[in-house]
Amino acid sequence: MVGKGSKTRFLASGALAFACVSAWVFPSATVVSAQAAGFPAFCLKNLRTIEEAGAASEKADPPRFAAYRKDTKESLDRMRNPATGLVRDKILVADGIGGPTTAKILNPNTSATNIGLDLLNQLAALENPETAKLARKNLGLVLTSLEAMKFHRESGLFFSWYSTEKGLRAVVKDVSSVDNVHLALALWTIRKTLPGTALARRAGKLFERMDFSVFFDAPESLLWGNLKYAGGKWTPEAYHFSNFGSEARTIYALAAGLGLIKKSSDPAFAEKAIAALTMESYVWRDGEKLRPILRTWDGGAFQLLLPKLLLNEEVYSEELAKGFANYADYVLSEGERLHYPVPAAFSASNFGIDGSMRFGEVPSYVGRSGSLDLVSTAHVEAKNPEDRALWSSCFTPHAAILASTAAPGKFAETLRKMETLGQGGERLYVPGYGFMDGYHVTGPYAGKVVPVVLSLDQGMIALSLAQVKAADGFGPSGRALWNDPIVRERLRAFYRLVDEKLRRTHAP
Repeated sequence: MVGKGSKTRFLASGALAFACVSAWVFPSATVVSAQAAGFPAFCLKNLRTIEEAGAASEKADPPRFAAYRKDTKESLDRMRNPATGLVRDKILVADGIGGPTTAKILNPNTSATNIGLDLLNQLAALENPETAKLARKNLGLVLTSLEAMKFHRESGLFFSWYSTEKGLRAVVKDVSSVDNVHLALALWTIRKTLPGTALARRAGKLFERMDFSVFFDAPESLLWGNLKYAGGKWTPEAYHFSNFGSEARTIYALAAGLGLIKKSSDPAFAEKAIAALTMESYVWRDGEKLRPILRTWDGGAFQLLLPKLLLNEEVYSEELAKGFANYADYVLSEGERLHYPVPAAFSASNFGIDGSMRFGEVPSYVGRSGSLDLVSTAHVEAKNPEDRALWSSCFTPHAAILASTAAPGKFAETLRKMETLGQGGERLYVPGYGFMDGYHVTGPYAGKVVPVVLSLDQGMIALSLAQVKAADGFGPSGRALWNDPIVRERLRAFYRLVDEKLRRTHAP
């Protein structure tokens, strides 16, 4: 049974415990009390003493996570183009068991999301004296590249894909709202975290240029997902980000929190958007307990947890905090029930190798991947037998490590055992590179490692590990948002509306 015993249940209450611990430990401000800091009342009910908070904090960072941080950082450094500072998207790793490990570039380009996560990881690296000098250099290089890139003139937003070579050519000239919000948040965070520095001024100038008004469909109170150029004009593709269970909910939260919709802002944006967004819950029966988890479009971990990682949503939303803790227990419990050697944690990832038939007809990358229990009921493809066969067939480590931010101690032993998995001379965990992108748990390739590293997935792993290490439980961007009193109050108001609607979806 997951989490039996009152002590275990308290210490492993996941995001809730993490959020509460952070009420007591602030690196950049003196906090008289959790209430004076305005911390959620539900946290105060769960932490009886400062000593308990300290004990929970000490248990938050399992010893083995230090090695994961080191190797994940090294893998991202290996993917970096030293001329531009930009991380390439994807590499193939030839495991050097008994010899040197080598890597081949599969995709030399990069996206705004890759860049945004990398910038946040460099900010986290500034906190370590051993990595601070290189991190500051990388921040400068990446900002120089961003300043030189061509961009969408009307909005000041970046295109979807760029070359990492010196020319910085725009490879795909679509404009993605979700990719841009990740980069916008990173730039804003640099400005807030490094005040008075040249890096902050440069990042701030880029951030101020970015306006998400082009995505705002005022009559629907929703945001478009992508702009394309056709027939001599830019038009949005015919879909909204209308499902709250998506990584795209970050756009809605930050449109409210940071005022990203500049030309066509609406004072009632948050209320109207929350009313328009679809929210669904899956109620997991854990023994005698009914434990709701937010459904996501594909049932994937990063759709549920990337906004948590970037915004520390658990400090604003009691319902999401409980759901994150429930999800962490769910993937561990399901992994045990299905007799997997890994948690049943699934997310968009590489299922095969680009340009290779080593995995037969399995696509190299599968975006429709997740826990079928958690898929939105509106997702038609999830009912297709061919799609369902792949949906939960390939475990991805980034899903488990994202989930571990809600309950690190619960995942420590499972992650340690995962390091030894693999067959045919390929390991799921490679020293100097960290976790590979996939491990098949069902189908003809069960037990086989996908020896590919994606900078997006490694970036999420690195940020998750940094958050677990942080004494206050915050990531770089979540901390900056919380420490800005105006933004904090806006986000509180936004997530109050979220909680009201989520409670209605949880009701039987």
